[in-house]
Amino acid sequence: MDEYVLKATGGLDMDKSIFTEVISDDQNKPWLIMIHGFTQNHKVFDRQVANFKDKFNIILIDLRGHGGSDHIHGPFGIEEYTDDLELIVNHYSLNKFYCWGTHTGTAISLVYTLRHPEHVLGLILEGTVLPGLDMPRVRELINRAKKISDERGIEEAKKDWFDYADWFEYMREHNIACRAEEHWKIISEFKGDPWICKIKSREVTNVEQRIDELKIPILMYNGEEDLDDFFEVARHLKNKKRDVQLEIIPDAGGFPCWENPHKVNRLVRNFFNQIC
Repeated sequence: MDEYVLKATGGLDMDKSIFTEVISDDQNKPWLIMIHGFTQNHKVFDRQVANFKDKFNIILIDLRGHGGSDHIHGPFGIEEYTDDLELIVNHYSLNKFYCWGTHTGTAISLVYTLRHPEHVLGLILEGTVLPGLDMPRVRELINRAKKISDERGIEEAKKDWFDYADWFEYMREHNIACRAEEHWKIISEFKGDPWICKIKSREVTNVEQRIDELKIPILMYNGEEDLDDFFEVARHLKNKKRDVQLEIIPDAGGFPCWENPHKVNRLVRNFFNQIC
């Protein structure tokens, strides 16, 4: 476990610390940064860490407002999260690395790649969020959570989030196989500040308009029971960048790395074997 000082960015007026966990036993191994999704934390990658620590030095992040970084106040936007990633990269003096993101983590990975294409060797994107392309159902669910937080409190919003949001539907229906109770523990740790923060985040980079600038290998995957919003994003990105590898994971919904880690890990390892 490691913590470093996060210098003031994006309107913050004081130093803050952001949680990172580093798994490293050989500085000659390539580096892999794993970035979780909204309301989650680094624990969502537990089965990936166990499977890939033999080949990579791994950095796990808790985004501001999440997990070990939940003491950091807003704004909580993609640009601000990317600022944090930028500072992590600088802190560890990383020159080249791979990014593996899920949901919000994919948007951060994409924005960072456009900021610093010289650093990123490849992307693994689970349930891709493509800034610049509207995701109406995702927007609706996030607004629902914010409304419940304001009216009934964060604890009620978290319960509704896990019991109602479409991206947890497969997990709910296959609760034993998909370790739903364990995943709920991750969600329950979320304190909800990104739902109730009123500080406006910066306008996010329109990645959709700059897809042609992405020159690195990219693997995208979705669970076969994922939301239509995420399938639409994946198809759109694949149509605009034909060399992207797009795969569907069976027996999975919104979070295949958690719901079907064996299939995901095998897919990603094969991808790395082709590009590393």
